[in-house]
Amino acid sequence: MGSSTRLGRMARLAGILYIVALTVALVVPSGDPHMVRRWLTQRHWLALHSQLSTWRLIKDIVINVLLFVPAGAWVAWELRRRFTSPVARLTATIVALAAYSFVAESIQYFVPGRVSSIVDVVANTAGAALGALLLAGVHGWVARPSTRRVVVPMR
Repeated sequence: MGSSTRLGRMARLAGILYIVALTVALVVPSGDPHMVRRWLTQRHWLALHSQLSTWRLIKDIVINVLLFVPAGAWVAWELRRRFTSPVARLTATIVALAAYSFVAESIQYFVPGRVSSIVDVVANTAGAALGALLLAGVHGWVARPSTRRVVVPMR
């Protein structure tokens, strides 16, 4: 087995483990009694508003975006053979991870101490798009052919 094949398998395993860990983090009940009490009295499915302060809301959005950047990059990388067009790959990545985020946020509605929020779905989708775009930029830079001219001496 070549080193590139081994590296590819390790990258795939790392991506799968990241998605599993992300899923667990998104659906595990909160241990915070205040959050559980709030969940019992004020549940809203995919609520647009939040009872968070502005600073806490911004922090929550930034964390959600950052959590989905690696997922977006990994899914885009995995889709590189299925979708040769960068636009199609980006679109498929965004749609897949937006659906994943929507399902995770919908599950949170039923989990004590978790808050289901459309803002999180949008932030997660933005993070996925950012990850896919970053990968496209890096991959394009790495895969770009050399612009140097090669001079071959004639005999």
